[in-house]
Amino acid sequence: MLLDNAEVDIKLAKYAVSPEGNPTNDELMLGAAAYHVQQAIEKALKHILQTEAGMTESDKGYKTHNISMLIYLVDSKTDFPVPEKLVEMSSLITDWEATTRYAGSSVGTRTNIIEAMDIYTELKTEIQNRDTI
Repeated sequence: MLLDNAEVDIKLAKYAVSPEGNPTNDELMLGAAAYHVQQAIEKALKHILQTEAGMTESDKGYKTHNISMLIYLVDSKTDFPVPEKLVEMSSLITDWEATTRYAGSSVGTRTNIIEAMDIYTELKTEIQNRDTI
């Protein structure tokens, strides 16, 4: 379920950064893309915590939007290989959850957003590989 919802978030993000979805490079559209990428990564990390560590919403730390905290939980409770690029970008991606909802907030560049989408794809591929074992 979480991964299905994450896939919807990624589809929305891809559209919002694409020439078709955002031909004028509108910052509000980029903000929407950043928000949806953050949500997709958050959901992927929570999927890992559910499937590999048995965590639920009632467990301490699970309900956070903080990507760094979720990475910490994944690292401490599983042997899932978190991409180094995600660790490097975790603060920026975490900020997208809140800053994209307020006027005048900058979310970074199209390049940052595309990098984060690539990180999500890497996470999803590893999740799928492990889920089939």
